[in-house]
Amino acid sequence: MKKIVIIGGGASGLMAGIMAARAGAAVTILEKCEKPGKKILATGNGRCNLTNRNQEISCYHGDKERIRRVLSGFTPEETLSFFHGLGLFTKERDGWVYPRTDQALSVVNLLLQEYASLKGKLKTLEEVTEIRKEDQGFTVYTKGWHYQADAVIVACGTPASNIEGVSGDALKLARDFGITCREFRPSLVPLKCRRENYFAKWAGVRTQAVLELVCEGRTVQTETGELQLTDYGISGIPVFQLSSRAGELLEQGKKPSVKISFLPDFQRTELENSLKNLKSNYPDRKPEQLLAGLLPDKLLAALSGKKTTLEQLLDRAFCTELTVTACGALKQAQICAGGISLDQLTEHMEAKNQPGLFFTGECTDTDGRCGGYNLQWAWSTGAVAGIRAARERRLEQG
Repeated sequence: MKKIVIIGGGASGLMAGIMAARAGAAVTILEKCEKPGKKILATGNGRCNLTNRNQEISCYHGDKERIRRVLSGFTPEETLSFFHGLGLFTKERDGWVYPRTDQALSVVNLLLQEYASLKGKLKTLEEVTEIRKEDQGFTVYTKGWHYQADAVIVACGTPASNIEGVSGDALKLARDFGITCREFRPSLVPLKCRRENYFAKWAGVRTQAVLELVCEGRTVQTETGELQLTDYGISGIPVFQLSSRAGELLEQGKKPSVKISFLPDFQRTELENSLKNLKSNYPDRKPEQLLAGLLPDKLLAALSGKKTTLEQLLDRAFCTELTVTACGALKQAQICAGGISLDQLTEHMEAKNQPGLFFTGECTDTDGRCGGYNLQWAWSTGAVAGIRAARERRLEQG
C-alpha cells in the first residue's frame, strides 16, 4: 500500500486525500491549523460557491492550454457527481452552484466524513518545514515530527485572506526542488486608486455600474455589477473580477485606470432630454437635485461642486476615471495570482523534475473569476493529483 502525505487540509488537499484513499493508498493529511477546511468555510460569504456550470477557459488567468487539460481531467459535472454522491444537495443561480443548505460547513463536514470513512489520517497543528527526497520516497518534516511517504502532495494554499494559517510556504517547498515559481500577489481584491478629495464623501456607497479597465488607451476588460465605493478606491465583485488583470499590468510597470459609468441603463441623449423636461417643470432645482431620483445622495455629493453644471455632472455620472495605484493587501484578497508555474507540472500536477511530488490548488499559478472557478480548480487539481499519486509510476517501476 502506497503512503501519501498531503500538506494542507483545504479544498484541494481534502479532495486529493479522498481520491488517493479511494484508490487504495494510505493517506495522511498534515494541517497547520487546529481544524481543516477553514478557507472553504469563508468562500461565498460562508455559502460556498462549489463550482460554475459556465466553464469558459477565459474565466481563468494563466496558461490556458494547461488549465484546460487539468480541468478536463475532473470536470464540473464530475465535481457535482462527487458531492451528490456524498449526500450534498445543491442549487444553482445562473450556473453558480451552492449547497442547498447555503452553508459551507455542510461541504466541509461531508468531505471529512468521507475521508474518515476511508481510514485517512488527519494530523492537525502540524506545520511542515521541509520535504527531503530519500532513496525510497520522501520524508516530510514538521516542527515536531517527520513522516515517510512514497508521494507528497503540496496543497497548502497561499497567503491570501486574513484566515488563520494562510502562508506562502508552498513556494519555499517548490524552490527547494528547483521548481520555478512566481511570487504571490493579491487577486479578487479591492483596487486602490489615486486619492481624490471626494473619496471621503462617497465612501460606503453601493451602486450598479459598468467598469472598464483601461491601459495605454485600450480597454482591457469590462465588468458590470454592484460597485462599492471606498475612501481608498473601489471594491465589489466587478472590481474583484478586474483585479487580477490590473495587478498584472501594475506588475509590468504600466499605469491602468478604471472608467466608471454610474448610469449603465441610460442613453446620454435620452436622459438629457428627460432632465430638460424636468428642469422646465422645476426651474429652481440644482443639477444634483435633478438627478436625486437616479443616484445615491452621497454619490451625487461627491460628483457635484458648488458650480457644477448639469452637463458636467452628467459627464462624471457617465464616466468617472480613476487611476489604479495598487491592488489591496493580501489580507483583503480572496485568492492569489502567482505560484508554482504550470509548465513545471504535468497535467496531473506532478513535478516534471521530481516524480512523486505534486502541487495542487491555489498555490499553482492559476487564478479564476469569482463564481466558483477557484474552487473548481481546487477540486480538479486535487482529484487528478490524488488519483495519480496513488498509482505513481516511479513506485511501480521500483
